[in-house]
Amino acid sequence: MSDSRTSRRPAALLPMLLAVAWLTIAGTGCGEAKRPDPDEFYKVWVEGVRAGDGRKIYDALDTTLRRNLDMDIERMKGQIPQMDPEQQALWQNMQGLKGKDAYAKLLELNKDTVGSQLSADYRILKVDTVVVMTVQHADRAPNLVYMRWENGGYRITEAPRVPIELSADKPPAGGGNGAAGGGTPGGAAPAPQGNGGAAPGGR
Repeated sequence: MSDSRTSRRPAALLPMLLAVAWLTIAGTGCGEAKRPDPDEFYKVWVEGVRAGDGRKIYDALDTTLRRNLDMDIERMKGQIPQMDPEQQALWQNMQGLKGKDAYAKLLELNKDTVGSQLSADYRILKVDTVVVMTVQHADRAPNLVYMRWENGGYRITEAPRVPIELSADKPPAGGGNGAAGGGTPGGAAPAPQGNGGAAPGGR
């Protein structure tokens, strides 16, 4: 036998359940939250790049890439007087814009160039969940340590690399290894490299 308090409980819990569901979908919150499938995330990324959707692409970058990208764009603005007339015209459109707004405008002005970097015909060859740790022992030069979660614990592993078992008759569409260009080939990508390579039309 249930009383009125029991019958009201589902409605009262609904907002909390929705919040928990969102955290699970978003892959945030507690450490046990289920993360989205990387394949699906990459699909959305490719669609955003091909569509020239700068806002979607910017939201897909982590905080470090966003910060570097913002600095790259501001640096390029400071170089407008030294640019040729065509580049000056492009970068003058960026004046007064910052962060996501600046990046969205930049992608809008370079939609065809950026969109052509990735093909809708691609294959996911491997999904690697390697943890990269930067370590410095005493006064020695810093180095990178690669780890992978395996059999209930972290194990030291080698740096990720392109699988050697690539098919010779059909190389992966889109090119590149996905690391240097933020998922797009040739460094002409919407993800910064710290040298302005993220800013299409900036060279």
